[in-house]
Amino acid sequence: MTLHVFGFALVFTLALAPASAVAVDAPPFLPIIEHHAQPLTAVTSDAEALTLFSSQLASALNLSASLAPDQQQTASQLVAELAAWRLAAAVRKAADADDHAALPPLVQSISTQRNWLLGNDQFPALNRALTFSETLQTGDPARMAHLAGLAFRAEAEAERNARLLWDRLLSWTEHLKAQKAAARLCGTWQWTIHNHKNHQEHKTAIVFLPPGTPAPPDMPQPARMVVLGDAVYLRWDFQRGYQEDSLLFVKEGSHLEGTFMATTGDRGAITGKRIAGCAVGNVK
Repeated sequence: MTLHVFGFALVFTLALAPASAVAVDAPPFLPIIEHHAQPLTAVTSDAEALTLFSSQLASALNLSASLAPDQQQTASQLVAELAAWRLAAAVRKAADADDHAALPPLVQSISTQRNWLLGNDQFPALNRALTFSETLQTGDPARMAHLAGLAFRAEAEAERNARLLWDRLLSWTEHLKAQKAAARLCGTWQWTIHNHKNHQEHKTAIVFLPPGTPAPPDMPQPARMVVLGDAVYLRWDFQRGYQEDSLLFVKEGSHLEGTFMATTGDRGAITGKRIAGCAVGNVK
């Protein structure tokens, strides 16, 4: 596709399907757990878990605090996994250090949340570790080593589950970002393209469809679209290579300004002006 390189006065319609998301690194779970240890220990219900998630944990975990109804259980379970991870790690550290005196306070610290955290056999490995810890006597390194093994298993299970739940919520967050990006670009734009290679200037009208609107197979679409704040990145794939547009919203979102560069060697400037609002209806 050579939309910007040779363009005539054409009208193209671009369907804003969810773009390929920018890779997001997993957050540093352990520092986050340590920083939020006290509120994690205080959670006693799913409602309190959701409150903690939306008020503190979502931003720390690079997730959206806005949840659809079917995402709330996932968020609540993530908080429970983090609480279990925190407790299992603390028990393992005490067992590794042969610190018998540290165990009773750990068990006591979750007295108010034990029913919520361990009810319905939700964390059997953690429950076994805690139950075993309550039978220990001082001066028994072999049994402390066994406790360390039980706690390590509980810690590993909670970590694995937390990462899976985080990834599930991240997918939802990226979906929301793509929908918001599509909504922001939606409408008809008049683009003026100046090619620095041949010093030619062309005007092109582009229609961005509402989020989720399907487009016919023969309709040109960006292979990738990312909107971060006021910055817009578009990538167009065509037979001889690809083209990348780096744009910026200006004038309260009514204009776009930026540059393009193609593998054909063409490069130049793009200015865009929104000339019509978001189209509603089916695409023919």
